[in-house]
Amino acid sequence: MLIIRREQIEAFRAAARRRLCDRICTLLLQMFPDHTATFAPADLVAFVDTGIDRGLTWGFTWDSTIGDYVALRLQVGADFDREPEVRRVFEDNTIPVEQRVTALVERLTMAEWQAIARRAAR
Repeated sequence: MLIIRREQIEAFRAAARRRLCDRICTLLLQMFPDHTATFAPADLVAFVDTGIDRGLTWGFTWDSTIGDYVALRLQVGADFDREPEVRRVFEDNTIPVEQRVTALVERLTMAEWQAIARRAAR
């Protein structure tokens, strides 16, 4: 019988987390070169790692949802999710958790996004 110790499980989780962080960094560098140009490589990794943590606190578990969330942090502002318009969607229990980032993008107007970006930049 194969026995997997707790330490081994944690090592697998840490490796999966590093791979996710690397994938998101690569995608951000490709998709948003103007936004990522100001980051040193280690700073981008730290930004993404923090974004993964914050995405997890919102209950996001899918890599795609976490990636979309981190991309919004990059484009709109690292603290965009503290804004009431965003919180209203992220806390809406009628929307499945993994669909809340998409719902947010679909529901907010360009004017709302611009206002959020201005406030989040402070």
